[in-house]
Amino acid sequence: MNSSKSKVEEAQVGKTRNKFGGSHTTPYLCGRNTNSIGMKRVYIAFLATMMVAGCGERVKKNVDSSQAAATREQAAETTASAGAAQANEDQFPSIPSREEGERFLAENAKRTGVRLTASGLQYEVLKEGTGRRPKATERVSCYYEGRFISGDVFDSSYRHGEGPLTFSLDRVIAGWAEGLQLMKVGAKYRFFIPYHLAYGAEGAPGVVPPYSTLIFDVELVGVR
Repeated sequence: MNSSKSKVEEAQVGKTRNKFGGSHTTPYLCGRNTNSIGMKRVYIAFLATMMVAGCGERVKKNVDSSQAAATREQAAETTASAGAAQANEDQFPSIPSREEGERFLAENAKRTGVRLTASGLQYEVLKEGTGRRPKATERVSCYYEGRFISGDVFDSSYRHGEGPLTFSLDRVIAGWAEGLQLMKVGAKYRFFIPYHLAYGAEGAPGVVPPYSTLIFDVELVGVR
């Protein structure tokens, strides 16, 4: 086997390991293209790991360091980004805007029982737990349902029918990482997450539009 063939095979292995988790336990670690996954299998851990700082860049550097390949990849990503933006517009024509999300949070913060953290996360205790709280680097198991402020559900572990999702707190969106550390095992909270603690200005193409304020009902069933 020549060296060039070996490098190509190594690159392909790197893509597979980083896109689908490899040695990591979080599903679809560093995955970037949610359009190819399909709504039925879009878990929040997959969406959230796209927000891990530097993840995509590390993958690209490991896959191919040549300038020619980087140029081709950049062109492909530009095309994909344009397509994703159009997909968001086509798929979510009625999803609330950034301004609507901000107005929703301002009004929601006035409701009895809604608590506000310094970061801007809002949460409501639906059921208090009796176990311990997880730490920032620990793995947790949760049931969840995510929806837009319009009430439309975009993902739910209950609908998958495969039990709770297990993931590391340092691999999810900021709103989840902060909120889950407030919970004790056995608790069920409702998170109201502003866009800057969720998927930001880019969103998750094909699943969550840019600047989306999100609502999650989360049930913490275990800490590992």
